[in-house]
Amino acid sequence: MRRNQVRAEGEWRPAGGAFAELKLQLRGADYEHREMEGSEVGTVFSSRGGELRLEARHHALGPLRGVVGVQAENFDFSALGEEAFVPDTTTRRLGLFALEEMDLGPGIVSAGARIERADVDSDGGDRFGAAVSRRFTLGSFSLGSVMPLAPAWSVSANLAATERAPTYFELYADGVHAATGAYEQGDPTLKAERGTSVDLALQWKSGASKARAGVFATRFSRFISLDSANVSVDEDGNVASGDDAVPLYRFDSVRAQLHGFEFEAEHVFDAAGWRWTPSASADFTRATNRTTGEALPRIAPWRATLALAAARGDWTLRTEVRHAGRQDRVPEGDSATAGYTLLNLAATRHFSIAGQDALWYLKLDNATDRLAYNATAIETVRGLTPLAGRALSTGLRVDF
Repeated sequence: MRRNQVRAEGEWRPAGGAFAELKLQLRGADYEHREMEGSEVGTVFSSRGGELRLEARHHALGPLRGVVGVQAENFDFSALGEEAFVPDTTTRRLGLFALEEMDLGPGIVSAGARIERADVDSDGGDRFGAAVSRRFTLGSFSLGSVMPLAPAWSVSANLAATERAPTYFELYADGVHAATGAYEQGDPTLKAERGTSVDLALQWKSGASKARAGVFATRFSRFISLDSANVSVDEDGNVASGDDAVPLYRFDSVRAQLHGFEFEAEHVFDAAGWRWTPSASADFTRATNRTTGEALPRIAPWRATLALAAARGDWTLRTEVRHAGRQDRVPEGDSATAGYTLLNLAATRHFSIAGQDALWYLKLDNATDRLAYNATAIETVRGLTPLAGRALSTGLRVDF
């Protein structure tokens, strides 16, 4: 594998004009990996391209303040060899966006909009048929508000309508994906993914202590999902059985609904010469394919985390317990994933090196070496790709 990246960022604050601040971000990426068949190169995958993002923050217009910007990217993907399951493609995106907020005294109201043009082109080929060009014009909009209820309490609400263009995998994949052990089949006729979401949250903050509880719901008129076809095929996509057959998965556009809740809280207090910070978080998502009535595949189960940090002088010690419940709400063709509990430990120390701020850390993740599996992994490889076992790591960071 070979990966090279170049990044550049700049910021300019002009003395006059309509804008108070301009930010520019540039990124270039060149990636390639070769999959070997013994000592021979079987397939070469590569991706090359770049991205530009320009943001301009304008001077306040009365109570109105915000940013406008443009984002552009161009990436070429190619796969050459026997295991190529996606044709050579080019993806180009150009988006214009704006985010504005207004302080109304009792609260803040914000609104955002993004208009995007996305081109996702396939070069085709012997295995993939004729070249195909897809064009998408996308619009996304949001409206939000944060309103105080009392000195320490506030409530926030957001409403958004979003569109997303299908990726080149979702459109043009057609072959055995060796990494997942499945035949993945895209749909070149897919339309843009489209959904509407709403969330509501109650927040409390007093000094360094804070808490937040929220609920959310999203309804998709078109949701792009990788679903099991409940059939096995050979390397040419023909129905088959035996040792050489693999399960068939298709990228489908379905109606879907997701809803759930999130909670997080932390409290800070001093005792016995230490500063203690107990914290807790939890989240849950329920996702349904409204076209079939089944659950959507690969959805994370309910999760909860309890942590305690203790700081004294330059030292901070932290212990964390993370639990994920059993995920048995799965569609046909998928299987349940057992729950698990992980224990993570960490220690950090701040100090100076030649007058520069430095941080040393020591982390022990999954201290009990618990065997656990990720419910969001595709079912064909979930049992072969457990979460990382016990891992000890240390590092030094110097800011200058």
